[in-house]
Amino acid sequence: KEFKRRMFEQRKKIIPVQRGIFLSQKDIFKAISDKTVDEAKLRQAFQKHQSKNNSLQITVNDIVVKMLMEMDYKTRLSIIKRGKKAHIYRKKMRERWQGDRAHIEIRKMTMPEGDGS
Repeated sequence: KEFKRRMFEQRKKIIPVQRGIFLSQKDIFKAISDKTVDEAKLRQAFQKHQSKNNSLQITVNDIVVKMLMEMDYKTRLSIIKRGKKAHIYRKKMRERWQGDRAHIEIRKMTMPEGDGS
């Protein structure tokens, strides 16, 4: 809870970077919506988008490092423990989903003609 609260407090640093990502997505959509796609323009839009994503990651990493440097050992261990539990839970959910593909066949059978794609 403390970690989430502290991340939320840093939203003023994150919001402008996220806006840059949204704007770069618009550039990608614009490039692919043209009647003839200009490959150089599209690649440039994707490079800009990647740069904005990297900027967000750097910003978040900086926030997390500063928060972790202020935490005591016991609190950091608690975060690691919760993170490991979450990782194990996601892995189990992924294995369940990948192991049972029957839901795809059921969905295909219930889709109206022509809408199965």
